[in-house]
Amino acid sequence: MDTVGQQLRAARERKELSPSQIASATRMKVQIVEDIENDDFSRIVAPIYAKGFIKLYAEYVGLEPAPLVQQYMAADGAGQTRSLHEDYRAFAATADNGPEPADGWRTVRKGLGRLDPRNAARALARAVRRLPELFRRRTLAAAAGTLIVLLAVSSVLRACAAARRRAAPAAVTPPSPNLIAPPPPAYLP
Repeated sequence: MDTVGQQLRAARERKELSPSQIASATRMKVQIVEDIENDDFSRIVAPIYAKGFIKLYAEYVGLEPAPLVQQYMAADGAGQTRSLHEDYRAFAATADNGPEPADGWRTVRKGLGRLDPRNAARALARAVRRLPELFRRRTLAAAAGTLIVLLAVSSVLRACAAARRRAAPAAVTPPSPNLIAPPPPAYLP
C-alpha cells in the first residue's frame, strides 16, 4: 500500500498541478507540501497540524481525507497520547536547569512535579495571597508612569499651540477687483 505522501503526490500529478499551486490553494508553505509528499513530518510542529494539512491537501486533490489521516496516525504513532502528568514531568525535567522562579512559584512547581496536591495547593494559596501586594505596586507604578506621560504630552501640545498664536498673522490680501470691467466710454469723433 502506498504511503500518505505517495497517494497525495499521485493525485496531484493526475490533476497536473504543481506543489506551488497546491500550496497557494491550501495556504500552506511549498516546503510543507513537499515534506508531506516525502512523508517527512519533522517540520510540522504537532500531529494535529499534520492531520489538518493532510485533510486540506486531500480535499483539494479530490481524495477522501479520513483514510489518509488514519493511515498517518497509524504510521506515525501520533495517535498515542500522553497524560497531562507525563507532559508536565517532561517539562519539569527540562525546566529545572533554567533560572529559578520566585519562591512561591518554585514551591508550586516542585509540588506539581511530585504530584502531591497538598503541597501544590498550599504553595498556590501562598502565591495568591501575595498577588494583591504585587498588583498594588505594579498598578501604582503604571498609574504614575501614565500620568507622567500624559503631563508631558499636554505640555508639548500647549507649547505648540502658543507658538502658533505667536506666529505672524497672515498677510491680508486686498479684495479681488471685479473680473468684469465696465465698458469704456463710447468713442465719438
